[in-house]
Amino acid sequence: MPEVNNQRDVFWEMKEQGSAYQKPLAYEPIHMPKNTGAGVVIAAFSLVFGFALIWHIWWLAIIWFAGMIVTWIAHSFNEDVDYYVPVEEVERIENRHFDQISEAGEKNVN
Repeated sequence: MPEVNNQRDVFWEMKEQGSAYQKPLAYEPIHMPKNTGAGVVIAAFSLVFGFALIWHIWWLAIIWFAGMIVTWIAHSFNEDVDYYVPVEEVERIENRHFDQISEAGEKNVN
């Protein structure tokens, strides 16, 4: 069962107790999504689509709605959508972070 802390600022309490900045025993690769412009393209299509619907420009609404659907379908076939941050890079970044904390004078940093 998770422990519930009743302090006002739990992170401050952890820093006071010296348990806030503990290095983990081992790091794991981090799963990350890749960047994509599909959302921006679909948003642009939907902006013009909404304008066309408001002003009853049906031919324009049909074209831009089709553009939204085609972009959505094309993006759904993209299988290269993620990557992993290697353990070595995670460890390097975390070690640099712990060094900065140590230089700042925080107590009980491993």
